[in-house]
Amino acid sequence: LGIAGEQVLRLEPLVIAPDDDTALKAGDGVPEAALALLLERIHDADPRMPVGPAAWPALREVCCQLDGLPLSLEMAAARVPLLGVEGLRR
Repeated sequence: LGIAGEQVLRLEPLVIAPDDDTALKAGDGVPEAALALLLERIHDADPRMPVGPAAWPALREVCCQLDGLPLSLEMAAARVPLLGVEGLRR
């Protein structure tokens, strides 16, 4: 906005795992950063919507399509209750 005292914080894209399924989880069983944010925001949008590990490949593809950008992932997650995981991926 260019106002006095304003600070600009540039966010880098979040980590997206390589294409192989073994990289879907870090060694401790936690999804990589982009997928973890997307899963958390989907749960926030509709806690009743189960999104298990079977949906992770499609959601990882969404993360790649959105370049791991946090705001894009948050906006996409809000659409999952309406479109479903596959609808969002398409």
